[in-house]
Amino acid sequence: MTHWTQVTWGNGGQVLEFIGRDADDIAADSHAALAPDQYCQVLIDRGDIIAAVEFLGHALPRYEAVVWAAQVLRRLTPGQDDMLTAVLRWIDDPNDAQRRAVYERAERLPNDSAKALLGNAVFYSGGSISGPDLPPVLPPAFACGKSAYGAVLKAAYATNEPDTILRDALRIGESIASGGVIA
Repeated sequence: MTHWTQVTWGNGGQVLEFIGRDADDIAADSHAALAPDQYCQVLIDRGDIIAAVEFLGHALPRYEAVVWAAQVLRRLTPGQDDMLTAVLRWIDDPNDAQRRAVYERAERLPNDSAKALLGNAVFYSGGSISGPDLPPVLPPAFACGKSAYGAVLKAAYATNEPDTILRDALRIGESIASGGVIA
């Protein structure tokens, strides 16, 4: 993996703590002090691809996590798709009206679908999650990354080749994390 210039975490242990891992488990992990990109590579080398995808989803900044999940789902979705089109519009112009429009579309989908999870990631990416006329309520800090990671995982396991899809997702995410072009 290359250096993740878009990731602001100092080490893998910080990301693990953010995800909610037990402090004793983090302290016992001899690799937790590694830079996030290096820690993710350790997970990949161990063969723990799901943990690497989860780690990446939470290590990325919120906007980049949405871009990542959207790119993975876009590759798996043939033809035009209204939900992905709405998400891509938000990516091009991340404003509150489009964020709420994406969420409204996500609400019409099965809650556990990959596209609904992607819509939730957009909604949790920033701004209030309460009604527009109510006092603002911020989402939990981890909600966007968890939804993005969940969308990628759900989409991958809806295919006959989840391991291949997850490895491709890691490649896409690494490119985003490194500030590169999505290949």
